[in-house]
Amino acid sequence: MKPASIKKASALGAAVATALGAHSAWALDAVTTYADTAHTAIVYFAGSTATDQSLEESFLLITGGLCTNANPSGDDFAASTRIDVYRAANQKAVVCTKRSGVGSAFTKMVFFKESNGGSGNSMKSVTNTKLDYLDIAQVQGTFTCSTSTDVAHTTTLMSYENHTGCSLRTGTNGQVPDGGIADVEPALLGLTPTQASQLTTRSVFGVVFSPAVSLNLYRALQEAEGKDKTKDDDANMPSLTESQLRSIYNNQIQDWGQLLNSAGVPITTVKPAAGATTTVGPAGGDGTVFVCRRGASSGTQASFQSQFSRQGIVTNPVVAGVTTFVEPDDPGQIAAPVSWTTDTMANGSVRVWGLNSSGDAKNCLDAFHDQNHWAIGVISTEGTYSLDDGVATIENPLPTTTTDAAPNEWRWIKTQGVAPTLMNVANGNYDFFTETVVNESSTFAGTDAHNLITSLLTTMGSPSSIAGINVAHRNTHGDGGLLAIPGSPPTLPVTCATMRTNPTNTQRRTINLSSPNNKVDSWELSSSVAGGSLGTCP
Repeated sequence: MKPASIKKASALGAAVATALGAHSAWALDAVTTYADTAHTAIVYFAGSTATDQSLEESFLLITGGLCTNANPSGDDFAASTRIDVYRAANQKAVVCTKRSGVGSAFTKMVFFKESNGGSGNSMKSVTNTKLDYLDIAQVQGTFTCSTSTDVAHTTTLMSYENHTGCSLRTGTNGQVPDGGIADVEPALLGLTPTQASQLTTRSVFGVVFSPAVSLNLYRALQEAEGKDKTKDDDANMPSLTESQLRSIYNNQIQDWGQLLNSAGVPITTVKPAAGATTTVGPAGGDGTVFVCRRGASSGTQASFQSQFSRQGIVTNPVVAGVTTFVEPDDPGQIAAPVSWTTDTMANGSVRVWGLNSSGDAKNCLDAFHDQNHWAIGVISTEGTYSLDDGVATIENPLPTTTTDAAPNEWRWIKTQGVAPTLMNVANGNYDFFTETVVNESSTFAGTDAHNLITSLLTTMGSPSSIAGINVAHRNTHGDGGLLAIPGSPPTLPVTCATMRTNPTNTQRRTINLSSPNNKVDSWELSSSVAGGSLGTCP
């Protein structure tokens, strides 16, 4: 039987031990390692937040990771040999002993990652712009952290000590990055030709993107399509068409009631299954389309604008003849996006938010669920969602509290009936992926920072490393995450099992960006692949 459809109305799976109290030795370990310049390589990195988890895991991989400890296949929490990860809101630093063979003569490393804005910050080395980083250098005072937790090893990742609430160096006390990572080419992020000539850009891997929605909206879409709301598998994953998504993202649909189920009923008034006593509609019947988007420096935002608006440079969104992606209620959030700090930001007073990071976008979607408003966002397929909805019952997606232990009350959705999985991309059935690049100043060639960044590229571009990283991106509907640049692609059609051992794409993608009208003429696929399997992962 053909499934019910929706149409547009006309008009780290890681085990975590108990947190410990604050201890000054945490800061001392990082500070001492940073100060040991005779043995420590230091890299300041910036850029994309869509792949932050994968970037961190490239240091922690048991096989092929950039770091090591005294017991890679077990747990090592000894201060002298363990791996340490220090964090603040949108910054982190990995401090560890370097694995043998990693491109540096030094034995230890401190790798800083700034994630306050997105891919645009990957190019700040050529504009000589200082960014905020953790203050392990103690520029603004004593480096401290508030909590520490032992994180146990997994089948693919080493154990580490996780430190949170760490102090920052900010503003003029910040640091110009050595390089960074971006979801898209520099041209889509507004780099001038002169600046581009000073930049070395290298492809790393492909990353899969997908529209995502708040969990309450996800359940309502399932109801409207006649799917089982107790399941999150491929067969019960709801879908919107490309036309519907373009209309939503381009501000032509501002009320979810403009979407109808197959019986012509607005999805905002669809009733749950027989026997249920409540509707699945949003709070007060308010069908407003709330949007969790990103700011101008975001490669994720550039990816979505290119895919759904054919809109080019994020920093210049209003151009005659080019469809414009919906802008934040506060236009200032395009250039100066904000962090998501509390669920009450989703109280319905702001319809469209411009956010700093992918984590902020996920928190935004989760918060709109908690406030029982329906929202859509822009994120990559990195990560997982929780199967614990935090609601009264899975059949009744009305929140019982306004806070969560984890911000996981959101889900990816299908586009044109196809789930955003690695398998579907490789088989040519899903086309929303980009090729991530690493940018660094050409003047860094030959430096230790450059050598470590090159080792990072080698690790993150390796199919075997990507296979280990993607373990953390497996969900009930299928596997998301990263794809190796085509080198030795698998034979078509691929299966989920194939992609778990050889996650290599079968095609490449570039952008044709017209000048001067800032329009993306087309996405270019290097090969045409059709007829692949639409099977599911086990």
